[in-house]
Amino acid sequence: MKHKKIIFFLLAALLSMLLATHRWGDSSHAIGIISLKGGKARHPAILENHKDQYTLITTATVIPPFHGNVRVALEGHPLPDYDIYLSRPVLALGIRRLPEFKDQILYNLNPGDRLALWLSIRPHDDMLLNGRYALAFYNASTDQSVLKVPVIFKSKEDMNGWE
Repeated sequence: MKHKKIIFFLLAALLSMLLATHRWGDSSHAIGIISLKGGKARHPAILENHKDQYTLITTATVIPPFHGNVRVALEGHPLPDYDIYLSRPVLALGIRRLPEFKDQILYNLNPGDRLALWLSIRPHDDMLLNGRYALAFYNASTDQSVLKVPVIFKSKEDMNGWE
């Protein structure tokens, strides 16, 4: 019985390592900082074109002295259908204050807030997303950019080196 558990564990570990080396192409993660100085994304989100749907999760931290409301939008041309969602805990324990997200606006952000936004992109029929887009965050009262996360669509051949 003990040998079966060890063999199962080793097979599971091997499978996990093999899958970790594969890049699916239809999802990506980006990390950013929201600030009055325009913010900063650590790296772009790289996605493979020719997919039916894409998912991007962007995590961001609000840096002092910024506080206020932030408008969020996908920018680029041609613009596909998209939805943006704010991650919320299944059970809110009150450990962390969470901003409200309604009508593409994050309300009442404060320094130190951390958030995770999910971007779901659905291209129109026969629409090829190629090139650069951006998940853009703007101060809702001044329209000043507080973060831009580059979203880059590449062909499968161009994905070499991005994995």
